[in-house]
Amino acid sequence: MDKLLKKCEEMLPKEIKPNEVEYLNAKNIGQNIMLEKCRKAIPAIIELVKREMREEVEKIKEEIPYVAFGNEELKNKPLAGDTAICPKCKKKHKIKYGTDKKTGEVTTMVGFVTCGENSYMVSLEGKLIN
Repeated sequence: MDKLLKKCEEMLPKEIKPNEVEYLNAKNIGQNIMLEKCRKAIPAIIELVKREMREEVEKIKEEIPYVAFGNEELKNKPLAGDTAICPKCKKKHKIKYGTDKKTGEVTTMVGFVTCGENSYMVSLEGKLIN
């Protein structure tokens, strides 16, 4: 973000030099010139910000883990019990399940094990996935 702000600042006009406004008799005319220069720079700044933000969003999207399982794949997986083998340490850990927002009841839609400070998804719809 700091780089983006610096680029935006570079696009804005610097202070008007006295020789640019020497021929002008009133101070507000110089201010109007500065304002007009800023107005001209704003669309370019907006485009720059949009482009930079799109790039930032793409970077974030790349960091988000994605996993997909089809119904056929899940159908052949074993049922999840109370514990599962941790993908990290290979020891058994208790499976923690989420809560259904509508009913408030525990659901086996997604199950995780916690190992240290991290959690790992180990089941979907009551079936082990690892």
